[in-house]
Amino acid sequence: MKDNTFFYAVLFLALISLIACENSSSVDQTDENSSIFAVKDPNYIYFKNMRSYYYAESLAPGGKPSQRMNIYQLRKFSETKDYPLIIPRIIDNWFEDEAYLFLESNEYPVASPLTLYTVEGQDTSMLKLERPSPEAQWAMAQDIEGQLEQERPLLVLNKNGEREPIFTQKADRLAFLTTMKDFRRLTE
Repeated sequence: MKDNTFFYAVLFLALISLIACENSSSVDQTDENSSIFAVKDPNYIYFKNMRSYYYAESLAPGGKPSQRMNIYQLRKFSETKDYPLIIPRIIDNWFEDEAYLFLESNEYPVASPLTLYTVEGQDTSMLKLERPSPEAQWAMAQDIEGQLEQERPLLVLNKNGEREPIFTQKADRLAFLTTMKDFRRLTE
């Protein structure tokens, strides 16, 4: 009788520990997947092996060389100072298994903070990047993407306070949309 009680006690403890392990692993998985910037290994491998060829890669400044983030910019963007351009850059924070999308202007004198105007018929709305946090930049990039997909005109505020058209070149519009698609694939 004692042997049966001992056997059931061990079986009961094993069952309890198994349930506890399953609960803790499901909590860890939801925490890992809760970040919109989290990168999973298969997506990262696909980006590094298939898509990074189309990007110019550089290292972020500062920090230890072994912990610096990689910056990817699609090579198809026009390198010009003649007209304004907003370039999305994929920031690979491989140390944290995350990626970010940062918006930067070319060397054309664009106002700070970055301010865009969208035109839809007679209505004009403003998109302003007050704090350049990863979340704010991602939200603004999605707004720009929506405008480009619907082929609506976009204007940017320059340093003189004047509104100028942006993404007037079809190649630059397509390059922006390609970068957005690659970033989504990387962080899905």
